[in-house]
Amino acid sequence: MTGRILLLGLLLVCVVAEIKASGYAYPCTPEESTPNCPKNYDPLCGTDGITYPNRCVLCSMNPPVEIAFTGRCDE
Repeated sequence: MTGRILLLGLLLVCVVAEIKASGYAYPCTPEESTPNCPKNYDPLCGTDGITYPNRCVLCSMNPPVEIAFTGRCDE
């Protein structure tokens, strides 16, 4: 039983460390939603599992998508 609790604790620490290391970003603000997004490539993984080319494109999705982490979803 103690081993399971220890393993669960270790897993939780690893998940939190991965979120911090991946550059977790906050949800989009209303001001970031625009139809005129720049064409720069700075990939973000959305909570829907899709990689978006930049924050503007992700934040302009309807229905809204939050940022899961910075970088491509498949990395």
